[in-house]
Amino acid sequence: MTVFGKILAIFNLLFGLIVAGLCIFVFIAGMNNAAIAEKERKYREAAEAGEKSEKERADKLEAKLTSQQKSLEPAANVKPGDDNATVAKKVEDTIKTLTEERDRLVTRNNALEADNLTLRKRDSGTDATRAAMQTEIDQKNKELDRLKKNYDAEVNKNITLQKDAIAANQAKTAAEIERDALRDTNKGLEDRYQDIVKEVVRLRQQVLTAGAQNTGTGASLTARNPPTVAIEGKVEAVGRDGELIELSLGSDAGLQVGHTLEVFRMTPKPQYLGYVRITRVEHNKAVGQVIGKPIAPLQRGDNVASRILGS
Repeated sequence: MTVFGKILAIFNLLFGLIVAGLCIFVFIAGMNNAAIAEKERKYREAAEAGEKSEKERADKLEAKLTSQQKSLEPAANVKPGDDNATVAKKVEDTIKTLTEERDRLVTRNNALEADNLTLRKRDSGTDATRAAMQTEIDQKNKELDRLKKNYDAEVNKNITLQKDAIAANQAKTAAEIERDALRDTNKGLEDRYQDIVKEVVRLRQQVLTAGAQNTGTGASLTARNPPTVAIEGKVEAVGRDGELIELSLGSDAGLQVGHTLEVFRMTPKPQYLGYVRITRVEHNKAVGQVIGKPIAPLQRGDNVASRILGS
């Protein structure tokens, strides 16, 4: 996964956590609001039932008082033989009792009205709180919708980026395949070029050898005398005059005094330089004399071999 894909994955995780938190908050707010509304409804219904009961009781007592006022004497338990003072006393006591009962009912009614007013004010405050909570819930829902739209847009953008990344990787793979093919082709061409150079050197050597044989100088100091075994080595050092060179192989490789070795260079480009005749041999090194004038000055690191490409 790319760095950008990791960043997007982390962003998606954080956004999911935020959305989940908002959903939990909305759910808890809805539950609390419903619980408060249910509790207030039950409290208001109980208060209204109590008020109705007290009002019915007050109406009954008021009707009773009215009825008693119509028949004070019977209510005062006035007997036919009672004198006026006794009747007046009984009626006065009855009126006093009824007045006290009326005052008590009025006081109770006033208290019920005060309670009802308090409940109404409380209902008003609860309604305001409920409205504020509903407004906040609506705002949270709008914010949630906005976040969801942003999330969907980011998801679509992520999908597009992933498609572009896949296409880029495919193009990169195709370019790498084409590069490797070109590299193989170039290597094959370079190998072929080196083979051609070696073939040219071999043909040139054959031409020179044939010329020496035709002029009767085949046994001269310039005649080739390569070892019978294939030998390859390096030039270790070159003398100041450029005529003597030290080689990295000796008698252990089958080299003898009088043998000739071809000298060539592979870098920066394949090049045939000439040949040398061995004048001194040790077990792991030898000294050779440059025959003729080399095509280019010899230097340390040049290659020597008994033959070049089948020569």
